[in-house]
Amino acid sequence: MTSRREFLQQTAALTAALSMASLGSVFASPKQKRKIGANDVIRLGVAGVNSRGKALAMSFCKMPLCEVKCICDCDSSALEKCREEVWKITGVYPDAEPDYRRMLEREDIDGVVIAMPDHWHATAAIMALEAGKHVYLEKPTSYCPSENDLLLKAEEKYSDCVITVGTQRRSWPKLMEAIQRVRNGEI
Repeated sequence: MTSRREFLQQTAALTAALSMASLGSVFASPKQKRKIGANDVIRLGVAGVNSRGKALAMSFCKMPLCEVKCICDCDSSALEKCREEVWKITGVYPDAEPDYRRMLEREDIDGVVIAMPDHWHATAAIMALEAGKHVYLEKPTSYCPSENDLLLKAEEKYSDCVITVGTQRRSWPKLMEAIQRVRNGEI
C-alpha cells in the first residue's frame, strides 16, 4: 500500500509533469533547439538530491513522458545515491554533474527540478530561466521578498519558459480551511 508521503510525492511530480507536457509547443523558447509537443518525452535535470530532490527524481523517472537525464549536487555521496536509485527504476544511469551551471549548458535538458537548499531556490530558478529551461521549483520560492521580486521579473522576461512551484499542500483540507478562515476574518 502506498503511504501518504509517497502519494503526495507522486502527486506533486505528476502535477508538474502534466503541467509541462500539456503546454505543448509553448515550451519552445528561443534558446531551445527543439519544440516539445504534448506527447514528447521531457528531459529533466534534477538539482539538490540529498532528500526532497531524490524523491522527486524517483517520481519523475517513473513517468512515461519524463526522462531524468542528469543529477546535480555538490555532495558527491548524494549525487551517486540518487543516480543509483534512478538506475534501479529505469535501468539507466543519469549523468552526474556537480556544477549546476554546467547542467544548464546542456542542450539535451528541457527542464530542471530545483530542490537545493532554500537559499538557492530563486537564484537557481533565475539561472535556469536565463538558460531557456523550464522549472519545477520546490518551495519556498525565495529566501527573502526581494529575491521573489527578481524571480517574478525573470519569469516575465523569459515568458517562453514555464515555471511551476511545488505547492501541493495548498490542497490539504486543513490548510484550505485555514485559508478560508483567514479570508473570512476569523484569523
